[in-house]
Amino acid sequence: ESAALQVLWSIKDNQIHPLNTLFFVISILLLMFSEALLPTFLKRIPPAIWLVMACLPIVFVVQLWEPQSIQFWGQNYRIGPHLLVDLPQELTANFQFPDFSSIYTWTFWNMAFSIAIIALITSLTCAKAVDKIDLEDRKTNLNKDIVAVGLATLISAALGGLAVITVIVRSSVNIQNGAKSKFSNLFHGIFILLMLIVLSPCIRLIPRAAL
Repeated sequence: ESAALQVLWSIKDNQIHPLNTLFFVISILLLMFSEALLPTFLKRIPPAIWLVMACLPIVFVVQLWEPQSIQFWGQNYRIGPHLLVDLPQELTANFQFPDFSSIYTWTFWNMAFSIAIIALITSLTCAKAVDKIDLEDRKTNLNKDIVAVGLATLISAALGGLAVITVIVRSSVNIQNGAKSKFSNLFHGIFILLMLIVLSPCIRLIPRAAL
């Protein structure tokens, strides 16, 4: 708790970037009022898509992909690609294979156990939440879910990735759009992978503050 308070208190000693603040304000306003302002046929597009589209013109106007500086209220601020989403030019270039040199240390097992417990709790909580919003009142097989999450985490970690957990966002999107089987999650993952491969130049233009 004290560490969190220290982080919040330290904000007063740092400059708040005006461009990031602008992206943030636009995003919050769109998330709050898009439901009321958009016509019915456009409401099927998630508000998150609208806020990204609203921020893109600013990115092009200030040419945010070029390192430069701006002045605001007498202060200089650095702008450039560091304010945008950072994706590697080649996805495979970031593959890192595991180093087991620390496997006999307490730090290794403490970290592994902590990640496993956090992933377990998060996945179970999300699975129960998804069960409650499922219109067909289906129930998740929690044992299978945990085994799948564990195996996926092993594969992800072997390639230098993060732990895999069940998340409510993708599941709720699937439910809202009439998904009927577990293949919806598979297709969701495939589409995300295709977007990363095909639309990487577009994703790199999204401001981090808009996320």
